[in-house]
Amino acid sequence: SVPLISLGYMCVDGWKKPHLNPSGSRVVTREYIHHGEFSVDDPMRGGPKSAEHVDIMGNLDMTEDFLRIVTDFQANKLQNQIVSDIENIANRINAHPLGGLKPIKDSKIRALFKRM
Repeated sequence: SVPLISLGYMCVDGWKKPHLNPSGSRVVTREYIHHGEFSVDDPMRGGPKSAEHVDIMGNLDMTEDFLRIVTDFQANKLQNQIVSDIENIANRINAHPLGGLKPIKDSKIRALFKRM
């Protein structure tokens, strides 16, 4: 459960860049639509299809995906499931002259440390 722009951007863009993911680990972004329900037995939770912040841990679809990954049972069949506009947001960030995640050149790092 992550805020859309702050960490969602990294999931759909940042972690797919070789300089941020040098081992090339597979990154799959899965978003879940919130379908809240009210239960008299458990009025604090949003039900088995809730996608609200902490409630997501009880979401049946998320639990199934989690179990596929940790048991390696058909984990390779998991694909991106994006319901928000995060891919367009990431494209707009990358298109901005000051936006995006670009590799830092060694000379820039040395210059930064010289100033300290």
